[in-house]
Amino acid sequence: MGKGKATKNPEEFIEGIPDNQLEKFNLHEKMNTIYPGKNDSKSNFRLDMQGMARNGTCFNLQVQINKDGASSSWRKASTNMKTTIATCIANPKANATQVRKALLASLEDGGIEKTAGEVPEE
Repeated sequence: MGKGKATKNPEEFIEGIPDNQLEKFNLHEKMNTIYPGKNDSKSNFRLDMQGMARNGTCFNLQVQINKDGASSSWRKASTNMKTTIATCIANPKANATQVRKALLASLEDGGIEKTAGEVPEE
């Protein structure tokens, strides 16, 4: 996909996230935008770290509609519905394939939380 390129659909966005952006998170990571970056307003979607989950043992990752994205239809959708469209609770040892698979499954299930790697129950 490449930085700055607006994707037309969320599946394409998730598939295009570089592997190094989907793994090896720091356990002390703070909430922030992971991909494509805070200053990239062309992307219709973004991957956010929403902090820690499962008593601080896993990461709460979410794909959200970027309210400032290039597509007017996605911008409009973000004002009429929730902006989180996929959620993944990821074990710090989960690899990029596991995280991507969980995000795509969550997207397919309407944003219902999915897990990547071995994740403890709440």
